Amino acid sequence: TSLKKRIVVNCYATTKLDNLKKLIEKATELRNKGLTTGEIADELNISKDTTQWLIMQMTTVNKTKQK
Repeated sequence: TSLKKRIVVNCYATTKLDNLKKLIEKATELRNKGLTTGEIADELNISKDTTQWLIMQMTTVNKTKQK
């Protein structure tokens, strides 16, 4: 049962991480189309603070890829 619990937790964490990556990709796509932070927040039905955080994440990812 311990192994089953770890597998379930790992699957849940992986799903959450995949969802986050998709959200970052969508926010990036919308930003590249010229949408403002507020417009992206409305489009994704998330707060402006979350949108700003996503944008910071995509900036960090882009800087890491350039190195």
